[in-house]
Formats: sequence, C-alpha cells, structure tokens
Amino acid sequence: MITWLRNKRFTSDESMRKGTIYKLVQVVKPKRKLYRIDSHLQSLGHTEVRLPPYNCDLSAIELAWAKVKSVVREGNMTGGLSFQKLRGITLKAIDAVTKTDWEAYCRHVQKLEEEYWKKDSIVTDVIDIMDISGDSSSGSEKSKSGGGGGGGGGEDDDDEEEEEEEVQLSDSQLTTPLH
Repeated sequence: MITWLRNKRFTSDESMRKGTIYKLVQVVKPKRKLYRIDSHLQSLGHTEVRLPPYNCDLSAIELAWAKVKSVVREGNMTGGLSFQKLRGITLKAIDAVTKTDWEAYCRHVQKLEEEYWKKDSIVTDVIDIMDISGDSSSGSEKSKSGGGGGGGGGEDDDDEEEEEEEVQLSDSQLTTPLH
C-alpha cells in the first residue's frame, strides 16, 4: 500500500499504522474505475453504459453467442473435428448471426429492461409503504390476537418485550448459515 501511495505521489512511510494507510488509500483511490476506452469514447462524444454484473440477460451479445454456439454444436456432430474444421464451422456460425437477428436481440433486451424498470418501481412502492419503525398497527394486532403473555404488569411492558424477542429471533435467523 505504501508503494502504491508513493506511485500516486502521496507521502507515507513504514512507521504509519496499517489502518491509517488504508484510510489514506481509500481517500486517494478513484471513486470509479477509469478505462482508456471510456476516455476515447468520451473524446468522440459518446457515453459508455455499463451492464450490471451477472445480468447476461441484459446483454444482446449473449444472445448472439448462444446462436453461434448452437450452430457450432450442430456442425460438430462427431465431436472429433480438427482445429481447422472447427475454426471453419465457427466462422460460418458467426456469419449466421444476421443483422435481423441482432435487431431482434436488441429489441428483446429493451423489452426486458422495460419489464425490470416496472418491477423496480413496484418494489420501491412497496418499500415506501412499509412501516419498519415498530410503531405500526402490528403491535396492537398482536395484543388483540392473544399474544399479550399473561397478567400482572402493564400491557405496554409485555408488548415491548415481545417486540424485542422478535427482533432478536429475526437477527439470529439472518445470521444463521444456510445448510
């Protein structure tokens, strides 16, 4: 980390604690990775758009590659092709992806994006109306349903204890590893 900081022209030395050095690295490092291709595209007046990681369904190129792989599989019935024959089949498979195919793949991805945006707004709306403060009617519903837990002390004290137990149970469930 010290070498990295020095290469970035920031002073640090071996006497500094690791935590301090790490905090300095966090301050110095860029908030966003910058790539040469991005600056080149920007110089040409374009804006790059990154696909979300692990969402291959939002990448039209994945659909095109699926077609290429399908054509290669169909052409490789025996499985024992030489490199030259496999290369030839692969080049033909790439040529098999037409402009019409590509346009259809792009339309499909756009349709999926629209569906995801609709679903995203639905989830946001649901989250907005949920009350997670504990002051919702769920507390009074519990006392109505017989969850008050015996006589004696004030009802409010029992409700508070129940809510604390539920939170603890919820926390332990969340921290338990899946088997």
